Amino acid sequence: MTIIVKYSDTKNNKTRYHLVSNQRDTEYIKQHYIKKESHSKHTGQKMIEFIYPHHTERFRIYELN
Repeated sequence: MTIIVKYSDTKNNKTRYHLVSNQRDTEYIKQHYIKKESHSKHTGQKMIEFIYPHHTERFRIYELN
């Protein structure tokens, strides 16, 4: 399985994408970051938000089958 991680930083107005295809790394991401509950309404997509006083950082993780 391959995972795409989308990183958005509102303070710096930057968006980056990272493609992860190493089996060990994808398992680590799935165990530590992809939870059963999700803030996203879309299936197959999980979102993590870090909210700071002056900006928000968002990580969206997509599973590719």
